[in-house]
Parts: sequence; C-alpha cells; structure tokens
Amino acid sequence: MPELGPFRQPKDERFDHIENYGKIKLRSQREVSTDEQSAINEELKSGILTRGEISAKYRIKLSVIYQMASDAKKGQVKLKKRQMKQKAKMATRDAMEEAVVEHLEAKRNIYTIAQVQKMMMDQKGVIVPRSVVASTLRSRFNMRFRKIREIAFQGNRERNLALRCMYAQRFLQVLQDGYRLINIDETWLNQLEFNRAKWCQKGETNSLPTKSMTPRISMIAAVSSNGELYCALTQVNTDSDVVMQFMGRLANQLAREDAGYRQKTVILMDNAAYHKSKETRAYFDKLGIKLMLSGPYSYSGAPCELFFAYFKQGYLN
Repeated sequence: MPELGPFRQPKDERFDHIENYGKIKLRSQREVSTDEQSAINEELKSGILTRGEISAKYRIKLSVIYQMASDAKKGQVKLKKRQMKQKAKMATRDAMEEAVVEHLEAKRNIYTIAQVQKMMMDQKGVIVPRSVVASTLRSRFNMRFRKIREIAFQGNRERNLALRCMYAQRFLQVLQDGYRLINIDETWLNQLEFNRAKWCQKGETNSLPTKSMTPRISMIAAVSSNGELYCALTQVNTDSDVVMQFMGRLANQLAREDAGYRQKTVILMDNAAYHKSKETRAYFDKLGIKLMLSGPYSYSGAPCELFFAYFKQGYLN
C-alpha cells in the first residue's frame, strides 16, 4: 500500500493570491475563541478583507467564516426588529402619558387600568397591555392603586354655601339688568339606551340589551335664557383648545344673528379647569365677550344640566 503524502487543501483559484493557503491547517468553529470571534465579526463588518483573506488570517475554515457572517446578519436583523419594537413601545408610552396628563388636568379620576386602555383605544386607536399601563402610571406619574377613603360630601360646607349664595345673587342681577345668559357645558354620550324603567308583567324578565358607543361622543351645548340652543359633537376629551374652538364658532353664529350681541350677552360656565384656564380667559377677552363662572355644586342653576337630563331620555337612535 503506497504511503500517503501530507494533507493539502483542495485547489481553489479564489485563494491563489493568498500565500500558502492550501498548506494551512484550518480550524473548526469549536476551536475559535470568543475574542477571535469578536475580532472576526469586526473584520466582516468593516469589509476591508474578503472572507477568504479572513479565513487565511485566522486559520479558520471558510465555511465557518460564511456561517459567522450569516449569524451576524441575522443578529443585525433581530437587533433592528428589537429596536423598532422598543421605539413603538416608547411612542405608545408617550401617547398614553399625553392622554393621562389631559385626563388629570381636566380633574378626572382614574379608577381602573381598563379605563385607561379604553381611553387609548378611543382616542389613539392603540391597544395598550395592562402591564404597560400599570408601569407607566407608577413610574411616570408616581401613582398607586389604593382603596378610596370615603369622606363627607363637601357641597354644603359653609364656604360653598356662601359662594352659591353670591352666585345666585349675581345670576339674578344679570338677568334683571337685561342681559342674555348663555350657559355652556359638556356631557358624554357613551350609549344610546337611557331608559331606566318600564312596565312589565309579573314574572317577565325586565331587561333591555345595551350597546356602548365606541368611540364615545362628547356633546357641547350652549343654552340661552331666551330659549336658543347651540350644540356641537366631538370625539375627544374636552380641554381649553376644544372650548376655545367651540366658543369661536359660537361667536361667529351669534354675530350672524345679531352684530351687537356682545353688549347684552354673558357666557356662563362652571368651574372646570379648562373653563377658567388662562388660555380660555384670554380668548374671551380677545373675543370681547363677558364670562361668568358659577358657584360650586350649582347644578340647579345650570340650564345645560336640565337640557342634558331631558336629552338623555329613552332611546336616542
């Protein structure tokens, strides 16, 4: 049996320019250290050397180099997907933070995580996981879910009674002076069925199917002491910008009806934060319209509340 000569790599013309390539004993991937793998990945990333030259430089099989290049490419794709996912998550958090800030500035409470999820779905069309809502409320707003402590109703405190008395006197004085009062307020329409009772036979199931309106509709109404009614519907939470936009359109409508309406018209609103904000007050000054704020808990002195109670009767559709 003839004696075998020394092992040589098969002839490959792609590596003719690499000196003694066929005589080099090449290593497998198991024989490559972690530091060498990092160095090879950097070489592949730089693109200065070809894969064959990297194989000869580090004495590693070419198939291993190709595999490492493939793994690096897959890793970049995974990294890019992870970065995109993280970016989308941050955008969702920022949108939710903005919505929660508006909600809190309007002096509204947050009772459940589901409430925030529905708010995000209605306003942004985004589904937010419960864990993201909870972590955002904790980390960005320093909020915790705690049991509500019941306290006595504050509407009949001495201070509130005095303010309501002063408001009633001012209310009557404005009407006596011949001014037209226009009360502006908002309400949510989150369903179509407002029947709360009906006649039924004994033993009959007294129930009606209900369906919530998604997204919710906000109604802004303006009821005047002369009997006029002006309405607008929106699908956003009411804030100072919404109030100013509604007031601008109402002012244009009033001007079309009577160019001198400003002389004998007073706008009446409650003490919601966006009604008495600096922006809203400045806008009323710009329009040249008088603004009066009601006393605390003055529901019976707000014509809009009576209109909303009348409107939310029966089936709206």
